[in-house]
Amino acid sequence: FPRVLGIEATGVVAACPGGELAVGQQVMAMMGGMGRVFDGGYAEYTCVPVAQVLPFVSDLDWATLGAVPEMLQTANGSLTVGLDLSAGDSLLIRGGTSSVGMATAVLA
Repeated sequence: FPRVLGIEATGVVAACPGGELAVGQQVMAMMGGMGRVFDGGYAEYTCVPVAQVLPFVSDLDWATLGAVPEMLQTANGSLTVGLDLSAGDSLLIRGGTSSVGMATAVLA
């Protein structure tokens, strides 16, 4: 305490001491202690273990990209951890017009 909150972050690499990621690379990170064990994403800069960082390339605006990590984590976790679906099964997605609902439909 005090701890910077935020369990996800999207941004651009400013520095990577181990060299695994290039400066300027677009990246996202989520969970794994962010905002709890170490400072989270509600900051101008955040330092995250490189194993939690996913590089990507996108032309979407940052306001949209900021919603992506948690949305996909929630959708993917619901499908892979919360359910026991098999190919050909039917799935009702309540709230299917929400960002998480649409991500779930795409991933399902």
